[in-house]
Amino acid sequence: MDGAVEYGVLGYSTDNIGDDIQSIASSRFLPSIDRVINRERLHRFDGPRTKVILNAFFLDSPKHFPPSDRIDPLLISMHVTPVMRKGFIKRSKEYLIEHGPVGCRDMTTLRWLEENDVPAYFSGCLTTTLMSNPEIEKQDYIIATDLPDEVVEYMRSEADCPVYTLSHDFRPVFDMRTRLEAAKVFLYLYNSARCVVSRRLHASVPSLAMGTPSLLLDIDLERFGGRFEGVREHVRQMSVEDFLDGKYDINSPPPNPTSHMKIRNDLVKRCAEFTGYDSGRSSVTVPKIPEIMWMLRNNENDHRRMFYKYWKKEALEMFFDKHIRGRRAEDMD
Repeated sequence: MDGAVEYGVLGYSTDNIGDDIQSIASSRFLPSIDRVINRERLHRFDGPRTKVILNAFFLDSPKHFPPSDRIDPLLISMHVTPVMRKGFIKRSKEYLIEHGPVGCRDMTTLRWLEENDVPAYFSGCLTTTLMSNPEIEKQDYIIATDLPDEVVEYMRSEADCPVYTLSHDFRPVFDMRTRLEAAKVFLYLYNSARCVVSRRLHASVPSLAMGTPSLLLDIDLERFGGRFEGVREHVRQMSVEDFLDGKYDINSPPPNPTSHMKIRNDLVKRCAEFTGYDSGRSSVTVPKIPEIMWMLRNNENDHRRMFYKYWKKEALEMFFDKHIRGRRAEDMD
């Protein structure tokens, strides 16, 4: 591990753009992004010594952890999905102890590690450190992310402004760096909205962090067994039934809670100490194509239309590389 240190973020080929939103949060603490490393290829990384903040949902396979010794890790805001825990702890316990204590995104991961004698603490989610960009103008629209049709229809019947639908379901057709740019566009939309109503953790918490009124609806929260425990308590949340009964005013949404600030400040301190850097400014940028808002439409395919136009060129180039030139996507770019 001798020599100059470089910096990397986690990259993804998953169907959830929320994964990439977590990497945008970590980028605030990196003086440079020298490479994007596939979360599922951390164990095969053979590049130069690279510092990586490992804030993520782990893992598609426990065989892909621990990382190679070329990675200098900060284990923080980690969630290990229950179906992977047995294999994960068997392969990685010594690594977790060596590089710990482990910062856990949720209380279930914390309890599990403590039960296995791994030093750990509750860190919360790194997306609480996202900052609002003062160059992003607040606009009068509402974002509904991954909500049932009946909820969206209700919102449109009640709202005095447009309601746009988005989805974090994101087909893994783009390269990892393009996905990071896509994640920034999602964050731009959350930053500029009047309010965000969602069932997605990484729509509600980033909106909270950036100062946009946010509501987390209690839909399918336990699909991965307690992964929101300890985090959702810091955002406004409500059942669908209560929401449809009019108990949340989307035309005059209440301000966000502030209980997350202690978690946020601790995360900032730990990450900045790890890399020796904190930009102190928003990682969310204004999209290069200003007419992006015109790409949104009032139906369930809003995000598909938007991203088809926004990244059409990159998708065609990837198709050409794969099927014409016969090149494979790299694990590291």
